[in-house]
Amino acid sequence: MQGGEIAGFFEKMVKGACGLLFNAPIDMLIERRIRRDLPALRHAQFCGLHLLASEALAATLNQEARSIAPRRILAINDAINGAYALFLDELFEGTTAHFTPYAHFEGSKVSRELYGFWKSRAEGLAPGDEYDFVDEFADRLGMQGRFRWLEDPGPWTIKEHLADRKEGTTNPALLSEKAPAAVMYLIGALRRFAGLTKTRIREIAFEIAVLGRSGLDYASPAQQYSLNSLPGETFSGLQLMCLMYVGFKRVEPGFHCTRSIARPSRCSRPACDGIAMLLTVAEFRSRVRGALPGLVRDLQNLTGRYGSAEAQAWQESFAAVDTMFSAPSFRMRMSTSAAGVG
Repeated sequence: MQGGEIAGFFEKMVKGACGLLFNAPIDMLIERRIRRDLPALRHAQFCGLHLLASEALAATLNQEARSIAPRRILAINDAINGAYALFLDELFEGTTAHFTPYAHFEGSKVSRELYGFWKSRAEGLAPGDEYDFVDEFADRLGMQGRFRWLEDPGPWTIKEHLADRKEGTTNPALLSEKAPAAVMYLIGALRRFAGLTKTRIREIAFEIAVLGRSGLDYASPAQQYSLNSLPGETFSGLQLMCLMYVGFKRVEPGFHCTRSIARPSRCSRPACDGIAMLLTVAEFRSRVRGALPGLVRDLQNLTGRYGSAEAQAWQESFAAVDTMFSAPSFRMRMSTSAAGVG
């Protein structure tokens, strides 16, 4: 590194340590409240925090950075990241082991002290008390005098309302058109997961969810994605969405997806009116066994796909799914599970 690069690197390290000091104890309060009050977000929260923890660990273990960074800065970063790792392991009730790599660091004792202090003071806070954690952490880390508080600038002018911001599925109409392909992928996911444990299914579903944070291209049929949990295979974006959906439904039957692959938007054709393409397992099996041609016709009217080859593929696939639902692993949930058609 040249002189200017070294100065810039050290400035970045100091700012990073101050940012970690400010954010970590307050983020812990926020994430605990989300976990407690918004159970619908538990899957997204787990994936997001797991990714952040993995990124923090990768930066912590970067040997090149550790070889040139000031020991004092390293000690601060290690201690705070370790405390946050302890918080995550407890937040997710022992299902993670984020603290294990930090347990061998010199600052592991300080990490435990920081988290212990945070736990002892985290209840019954008044508005604004959360910022006291920053000063308390700074005292324990020897950082007082290394930063200063700025005055609150007052109210901000709202330039954009969140309600006007486009989020989630960027093209719901296209997703609805993909319904026939989604049927095949959902059936494939059911077959894939039929012989797997919940732990294995959860591993696959969570990896897809983390991958999806940067977006999945469900418009393209290209097999452009790969998973560490399923080595040697490639998948399309829509295929991964179906795998994730079925995976979460298998490990958490109460999982709710606001933009369900199993229930795309009702199409605009008059023939679609009143057709609900989300069936309980019992309803699905009844129609497959007693009214399969009618079920296929409903799906054709919904999708506008009337080809004989496609109709035959649906009939064969639905019969296969009916057989799968006869397995003992599905019988226990027969009254509450749903079979997505379309």
